[in-house]
Amino acid sequence: MSCAEPATGPSEVADAANPTALSASLLSFCSPGSFSTFTAHWACSQTVKLYGATPFLQGNLGGPVAAWDNAISASGFATTPRFETTQFPSLATASVVGVSGGSQFCGDWSANTDTLIVKNESDPQCASSVNHGIITALLTHEMAHVWGWAGGFNTGHNGGVVGVSDHCALALPPAGGLNTTICAHNIEGGIAAYGLRSLPSQDFWSTPFVTGHNGPTSYSPVSLVAGTTQSLSLGAYQKERGDMVSGGWKVVSSDSAVATMSSSGLITAVDSGTATITISPTGGSGFFMTSAFAASSRSVQVTVIAQPLVTLVVHDIDFSSSLPITATGTYEWKAVVGTGSQAGLTYRWVFEYSDNTPPDSIFIPARQSGDTVLPWIKTAVPNTKYVGVGESQSRLVHQGSYTIMVKIWPIRNGIAGLPAAREYPVCTSAGGGGDLHGAPEDQKKGDAKAPETDVVEGCLP
Repeated sequence: MSCAEPATGPSEVADAANPTALSASLLSFCSPGSFSTFTAHWACSQTVKLYGATPFLQGNLGGPVAAWDNAISASGFATTPRFETTQFPSLATASVVGVSGGSQFCGDWSANTDTLIVKNESDPQCASSVNHGIITALLTHEMAHVWGWAGGFNTGHNGGVVGVSDHCALALPPAGGLNTTICAHNIEGGIAAYGLRSLPSQDFWSTPFVTGHNGPTSYSPVSLVAGTTQSLSLGAYQKERGDMVSGGWKVVSSDSAVATMSSSGLITAVDSGTATITISPTGGSGFFMTSAFAASSRSVQVTVIAQPLVTLVVHDIDFSSSLPITATGTYEWKAVVGTGSQAGLTYRWVFEYSDNTPPDSIFIPARQSGDTVLPWIKTAVPNTKYVGVGESQSRLVHQGSYTIMVKIWPIRNGIAGLPAAREYPVCTSAGGGGDLHGAPEDQKKGDAKAPETDVVEGCLP
């Protein structure tokens, strides 16, 4: 009889579960594999039709058969065998025979004849076992054997193993009665036997399965301004029985230049555009993942818009020296923008030297923010404007009395915001200041008036 003594459980399976490979395997063809105490009895993709030989059996068979078929189908593998009932014996793949009524039953599945014999508890073979139940419970239990779990003495039943699987339809509780829960252990072991997944090398029967999570099943589209963030709840893993457990999430953005997400659910809006972020489980320790959960994913569409133009303002220019500039050398100017307006920004700089003297050059190529390299090319074109791109710029201040007009436009997606423009007086000479910056010593003493110098505003006469 299949409802006989409980087994010690199957031996451990060698290969560790690989969620990535498992997800890919959902598209694979069914190929019989190996799993202890389970026999891949049916052909891949076969529809197994069960016929109840009496009206009593036929009337009670549909629910248990549909429940098993739904549970197997929910794994996501299209190539596993499927189960349904038929009213025509000529179309039957397997038969259920034996009783026309009663209150308590046990059963005996024969894989050799594809026949399930249902026995009343008054039957000597049935009465010797405490594991019997009402007809629907009995048929739900016996469908585990029809699915492929081995029947007979000390095989296929795991009721003697302490752990989460003691509630499964296959388990035979020591106190008698029949379990009616078609649990992940019943399904996932069969899927492994059909070569469609691997299982970790832990104790299969007492290690819990994670079947889902307690986070949202879907997300509404998210719209963010570039440079801002928003947090989504991803949820914790939900065990088939018991509490929640911690597990990892893999997040992939279709366009990381637009938006990214951390494994904890923090979305960062990078630049304008639309990106789809996909979230899938990566697993953890101390549990298995069901086939369906390991292959599951959710997604959120993120639309990023540019900062409003009103915030695209260069408020000031940070300069690295006091004014007027009294010594030749290289100086740095830096754009100062409002808080939160940096994301996705580039800058266009224009330097105009009033004396049109060297370096007479134009800055190339477009500089990235933070780049300090100064590749210059010479040009003889007069009145050249020295143009650069980047958050900061460095320029050479040469000898003379002149002004440098600096203009900066903030740019995002080709659109310019409001610029800043500042004029910087230069009062330099070969002596490091001299006659361009102050009056000669004899003038200070009240002697003859010194020759006037062509100086700019901000330089002392």
